[in-house]
Amino acid sequence: MLIFLGSRLNLPIHVYGPETHMTSIVAAALGLCRAPDSPLAVQTTGQFLLPD
Repeated sequence: MLIFLGSRLNLPIHVYGPETHMTSIVAAALGLCRAPDSPLAVQTTGQFLLPD
């Protein structure tokens, strides 16, 4: 949905999932580092899930 809206509004946006740490995204937005091209870690679920 976000990618669609960005293209519809002609806004250059990057959408990252939960595998990308927030400090990475903010640093890239501020121009302090290059935006990650792919996930920085293996895709995982949240660590807060209760065991079976």
